[in-house]
Amino acid sequence: MATTLSALAMTGVVALTLPSSAYAATGKLTVQNLLTGKQTPYENPSDCYTLGVTQALSRVNNATDMPVWIYEGPDCQGLSVLTLGPGESNVTAGLSFAIP
Repeated sequence: MATTLSALAMTGVVALTLPSSAYAATGKLTVQNLLTGKQTPYENPSDCYTLGVTQALSRVNNATDMPVWIYEGPDCQGLSVLTLGPGESNVTAGLSFAIP
């Protein structure tokens, strides 16, 4: 019984130390706000990023090894309005993006 409990305890420790995101892109994703000209680079992005709270056109340049999904709302809510593959660039009015 003690051996079984020790094994279960170790399983729990291993599970707690795993990273929360299994995927991270390698490379840089750059977002340029076309109204202000400001560029924001994201190195090795993972998870969800909010671009702003108001809709402004942005040029998104995906120089990573993963696709990027652009969403119409903040916090990756709403419809995915655009998917950019590795090496692609496009203009969007989306408010957030995620690495799947």
